[in-house]
Amino acid sequence: MKRVPGLEAAIAVLDLLQQRAEPGDGLGVSEVARRLRLNKGTIHAVAQTLTRHGYLVQGGDTRKYQLGPRLVTLGDTSRDRNHFLSVAKRYASELVAATGQCCLLVTVLPDVGFLVVEKQLSTRRIRLDVETGQVFPLTAPAIGKCYLSTLDDASVRRLLRRHRPRPFTDQSIVDVRAYLEAVREVRARGYGVSVGEYFPWISAVAAPIYDERGAVALILALFGVSSELTADALAGYGRRVVSVAEAITRDIGGRRLEPRAVEHGVGAPRGEMRSMTGAKEANGVA
Repeated sequence: MKRVPGLEAAIAVLDLLQQRAEPGDGLGVSEVARRLRLNKGTIHAVAQTLTRHGYLVQGGDTRKYQLGPRLVTLGDTSRDRNHFLSVAKRYASELVAATGQCCLLVTVLPDVGFLVVEKQLSTRRIRLDVETGQVFPLTAPAIGKCYLSTLDDASVRRLLRRHRPRPFTDQSIVDVRAYLEAVREVRARGYGVSVGEYFPWISAVAAPIYDERGAVALILALFGVSSELTADALAGYGRRVVSVAEAITRDIGGRRLEPRAVEHGVGAPRGEMRSMTGAKEANGVA
């Protein structure tokens, strides 16, 4: 694996300061450089960059560096995400047991796509599988439309200009206007659907899980072969997935922010959101 010297130096600085025995007792550039056996100029540049982004703070009189408030935010976010996932995994396991289908939990990679962070597989002899750590594109049908439905139309258009819908199969929606209309339908229905749109013989449904800020924390997706998850059966599966996603949202103290006053009366510009507190490239699953 290729090493990035500047990043290695930044991590070393953070690790060294984290090991300081006395809270509030920082280190100056010369001391850090000596302990890490690195050039003072390198340490100065790294420390200034970390300070500019809030990862370090510098004492006014001593000019010594200490760990900054941004790290607290990162720690809180990591703790919350782990808690969210722990709660969601329990519900996902119950959903798989109740439906006999496979289940995914994915997190949003902004402007990139969706990362699989957990999978719960069916106990059937013949079953589908997806790798944890796999990344789906932003327009992966069920998951993508599910996520985009939580945004207003203007935001969806901007994303679709950068990530145009792709022809995964001959059932995929590739026209931007048609894709936006499909997103509006998901917004009204509450869950995303894919019938052979990502892989010819796989169907899926997906619903969002919200955190306390009303942001999408995770997306819950149920998938299986299209002969079982038929177009007629998907409505029932979709309602079940929405119900489970809402239960997870409640359990983690989350809330849904529903767009309103969007073009054509479907939803709303970002920043004008209505709170619904406690509300209700791979194997072709999305």
